Amino acid sequence: MRLRRIRFGLLLRSGVVYRLSVITIQTLFFWMLTGKFKFAISTSLAWNAINMTWYYIYHYFFARLFKIGKD
Repeated sequence: MRLRRIRFGLLLRSGVVYRLSVITIQTLFFWMLTGKFKFAISTSLAWNAINMTWYYIYHYFFARLFKIGKD
């Protein structure tokens, strides 16, 4: 069985597009709730930083637990 090659450029672009769309939607949602744009954008950026950090920590330990990828 031959493994498919990962296209990192495509993976990076899709990740950036996803993150920007999530930040935009969250900012609009927080802005509608609070009526303060600066608060909405800072809350959205902080939430995404926390979310992304825990997402990668979880997947790192999952990969280590099941020995996926390199050590």
